[in-house]
Parts: sequence; structure tokens; C-alpha cells
Amino acid sequence: VRRLHDIDPNDIAKFYPLPKATSFPWWNFDQLLDELRPTFTDNDHAVLMKRWQALRPYFVAAQNINLESSANRSVLCHGDIHPGNVIINRTTGRPILLDWDLLSVAPREWDHAALLTWASRWGGQASTYSDFAQGYGLDFSTNDLATALAELRLLSATLMRWRASL
Repeated sequence: VRRLHDIDPNDIAKFYPLPKATSFPWWNFDQLLDELRPTFTDNDHAVLMKRWQALRPYFVAAQNINLESSANRSVLCHGDIHPGNVIINRTTGRPILLDWDLLSVAPREWDHAALLTWASRWGGQASTYSDFAQGYGLDFSTNDLATALAELRLLSATLMRWRASL
């Protein structure tokens, strides 16, 4: 993933359309919360709205990335990093990333966020994020943007699962 993040997104954008990671429909929290509002209790809706309002500035920060500015630079992100999307080449022993349908541009914290809750929310091994961070060369477990994006991913998953259950 570190090598992916080191690729200049402009080199890929010449040949492949690269959306911002926040442009996918499951990240439209205002629309989802409005659509699902009639199915929530008042208290549940209030709790979800409060979390969304607290996390909105981080979402806006992720939306405001660009390809030009070095201060707020976006990177090429896989978008769905987790152990199920990695296989190991038997000959070389090198990892191979699968499932590229969420390829996009975002802050590098976007890919880290996917693994920050891997153990606590998705039942993965407790060492998954620390192993990933060690291989990446940076640990974002205390990074405000990465932890907020991790929580936003959980909020999105909750809303999408709620919607699917209806």
C-alpha cells in the first residue's frame, strides 16, 4: 500500500478516471440519514446525527484533497484494504492486492482507516493494523483524521446495512 501511495495519481488519471474516495454514494451521509429518518427512533436518529456532525469536518477535509497541492496532497488509494483483499504470490512471497473497484484519490489516512477497526469491529486479528503500519512505515492509530475516517466507515456501513435490511 505504501508503494501504491507513492504513485503519482496524475500518472494514472491520464488513463483511468480517478474519483475522490468521498464521491461514492455510501458517503452521502446527509442523504442517507434523511432517507432513513422515518425508520429510526428519535433517539437513534439524534445519536447518528450527533456523530455525523462531529465527524463532518474530517469528511470535508478528506473531500478537499487535491492532486496539485503538496500541503494537502492526495494519494492513490485502494479504498478497501483488508486481509481478504490480499493474496501472496507463492513463487515470490510478495503480496498482491485484489479488488480494485474502489480505486480513488484520498488522503493516505483513507487506506489506514479501513484497518484501524479491523479487529474491534470486523473480528480480525488484533495485530492486523500494527503489522500493516509496520510494513507501511507509519502508524496512524493516533492520527485524528485516520481515526475519524475509521469511524465514518463504520457509520457508512451501519447506514448501508440498515438500508439493506429495509
